[in-house]
Amino acid sequence: MNKMRYTIVAFASPDIQKKLEAFRKQFGIEWNASARKKHCILKDTAHLAVKRTFLLRRGKREEELVDRISALSVGGEISVHCAEVGVFADTAYGEVIYVRAARNPQLEQLHMDIKQKVEDLIETKSENAEGKNYIPHVTLAYDFPKDKVAAAQQYINREICPVDFSIRQIVLLRDYDVEKDGREIVYIWSLIRRR
Repeated sequence: MNKMRYTIVAFASPDIQKKLEAFRKQFGIEWNASARKKHCILKDTAHLAVKRTFLLRRGKREEELVDRISALSVGGEISVHCAEVGVFADTAYGEVIYVRAARNPQLEQLHMDIKQKVEDLIETKSENAEGKNYIPHVTLAYDFPKDKVAAAQQYINREICPVDFSIRQIVLLRDYDVEKDGREIVYIWSLIRRR
């Protein structure tokens, strides 16, 4: 099996990234600066996972993955509205604080279309966040101290929410350096049709 890990994401807008940086500064969360290299995208860059981390099956190639996703017909940008603060508790990444996207049929359909297009090419670590269990969200912090979660939720409600942005493109990321949480862009697909 190809041991490279992949993720398909939509990046949040720069203003959301600035709010995220202010949040991290407020709570003393350090960026993983050692992973900063040209074209390196870190896990802590504001993004919404359209398809969570997966591996290619043995004998499958990255080019097949790109071709399948390129064949998707989306039809335009997708508006995202996030207003609900949430916490994934006791995960492999510790306490994970996020803002959840409001139910959005277009976003859910994009997730399902990608899942169906690539399911015979990939292996996922966990099916509990796929399909009907998919929770679109923008992660704000990983491994957050449990004793600061309540204060963080208040801060997020006051300073960050609501979070609104448009998904105009989706991005396939490949692990760059797992130890340093680095990922690199493999391919970018526009959701906006050119005339």
